Amino acid sequence: IDDSLENKDIESLSDVYSDISIKKIIHGDYNYNNLSTKWRDWGFNCFNRFDIFLLNCDRLIFFDLDFICCSSLDEILNLNCDFGAVKGTRKNLLDHPSDTYFEGGLMIISKKFLNIETRNKLIELSKTKEWTSDEPVLNTYFRNLTFIPKKFNVLTSEYNDYT
Repeated sequence: IDDSLENKDIESLSDVYSDISIKKIIHGDYNYNNLSTKWRDWGFNCFNRFDIFLLNCDRLIFFDLDFICCSSLDEILNLNCDFGAVKGTRKNLLDHPSDTYFEGGLMIISKKFLNIETRNKLIELSKTKEWTSDEPVLNTYFRNLTFIPKKFNVLTSEYNDYT
């Protein structure tokens, strides 16, 4: 949540959703001035993805909000890697024109990276230049990764190719 909710509202949410952790985002940690608006407007949500690296767990599987699961996730659940994502298919990458470009909609993150150091390094990197989003920052930081099969993160226009 962002800092506009009052503590009593947060407590009410926690009472209703007792099995979900609610974390308050501290806006001062982020540099929103380096979010380019040439391509689209970015709110605070873009870089708040870096806060997932603060979660205390052995492994995290991150899905974007628009993720739709149409079959078994066993392959992802059983994949052993430090950092995994689906290879990107975008053309004319402005921030990261590389063969190692990945899509941030699905990421497998091991305990090795689930710490405040990773989060802080991502935030510091985000302040070094004007970025199109958080995804190129993640791509710049995570150069060594395991690629997950494309079928696990396809665009709507690609859906029929993988069903």
